[in-house]
Amino acid sequence: MTNYAEYGTLWGAAIISWLIVGVRVMGLCRTSGVAHGWLAFVPVANFIVWARLAGANPWLVLTWIFPPIGAIFSFVWLYRISVHTRSTTPWFWFYLVIKLVTFAVIPIGGTVSHLISLVGTLVVIGALWIIFDPAKPIRTAARA
Repeated sequence: MTNYAEYGTLWGAAIISWLIVGVRVMGLCRTSGVAHGWLAFVPVANFIVWARLAGANPWLVLTWIFPPIGAIFSFVWLYRISVHTRSTTPWFWFYLVIKLVTFAVIPIGGTVSHLISLVGTLVVIGALWIIFDPAKPIRTAARA
């Protein structure tokens, strides 16, 4: 039987994390001089901003047509951003491990899976909050 409260909690946490991370990414874009920071709030297009902050070609977002390849690129971009903001250790690694664990438990289902996903989402919010720190602007070539 489906427990809709669990799904509602996960969706609520996902929306809150999307808003929190969007605000941080937009602030980092503003302090780093990267244009179109508002794209941080548009699903999939937010990776254009990640690519610009990482100094990569924004057209690489098209790799999300093949999600595993797109995920690898987004991890690389996040790592580059964390290096530029001097937030590499341990936050990037927390983010990577929690994402992998969360994706691994999704097929299991049940309350434990949802609890792990919820805790994972909270840890990811914390890691991204620290990585996308507007107080540590990035000097990138992508100023347009």
